[in-house]
Amino acid sequence: MGAPLVPVSVYRDVAHNRAVGGSVGSQHTKGLAADLPTGYATVERVRALGLFSGIGRKRFDGAWWATHVDLRHIGDPGFTPSDPAMWTY
Repeated sequence: MGAPLVPVSVYRDVAHNRAVGGSVGSQHTKGLAADLPTGYATVERVRALGLFSGIGRKRFDGAWWATHVDLRHIGDPGFTPSDPAMWTY
């Protein structure tokens, strides 16, 4: 993406995932997801990479806080990087 990105969250064990309000079966618990700071990693830029099959945007204290990216297509061929699942939360 032209600049180093320091993820704000990557792998989470099930207990930690539950403690931070992550969904059951989260891609983070499978080691297939990361949350990136929104500043440079906008949804548009991440989608343009064509690498991720799950892209989400997370709000915290009323501002966009992180862009979630995942590789859910590795475990579920119903998802593809060319047509990623997209959501906000």
